[in-house]
Amino acid sequence: MQISEVTIGKNRNDYDGTSPKGETYNNEGIGIPLLNGPTEFGPIYPICTLFTTDSKRDCKKDDLIFCVRGSTTGRMNWADKQYSLGRGVCSIRGATPMDTKYIRYCIELKLGALLKLSGGATFPNLTGNDLSTFSIPYPPYRHKFASILSAYDDLIENNTRRIKILEEMAQALYREWFVKFRFPGHEK
Repeated sequence: MQISEVTIGKNRNDYDGTSPKGETYNNEGIGIPLLNGPTEFGPIYPICTLFTTDSKRDCKKDDLIFCVRGSTTGRMNWADKQYSLGRGVCSIRGATPMDTKYIRYCIELKLGALLKLSGGATFPNLTGNDLSTFSIPYPPYRHKFASILSAYDDLIENNTRRIKILEEMAQALYREWFVKFRFPGHEK
């Protein structure tokens, strides 16, 4: 069976971000959260502290946010809500949320080849054309791939949260027993 390929441009509804004017920025939460680059990226979703009242380009919930400039070109996050996109990022959206997940897995798999297309003397920069013309495999059973890999990602995320909780519990126990000396039987 031959697997067809499509360009990411067939699935890319929002292109490179455009930074709003600086006077529209604020830290009070007024307007739309602004992503200028991966400094706002969290482990899965962005963590924004800057907002704008004059967004030029937005992404939607469940879009893939992709860093296109600098030493962090290729880093990705998921949009958990609407964001204003600055120059350092773009968004990618498939026909369905499962298509968007599939596209992300393909980009992760072929990231080295994609970064080779980037220009820039000091740091890589990908243009909208670089992304739009980059080919990925597009089999009819792509949703099954994305579903399986997504289930593993969810398990990893859940286990990471559990590990963090266990670490916090262990630190609290250590403080009680070895800093405050309130271990079992300390009254005697």
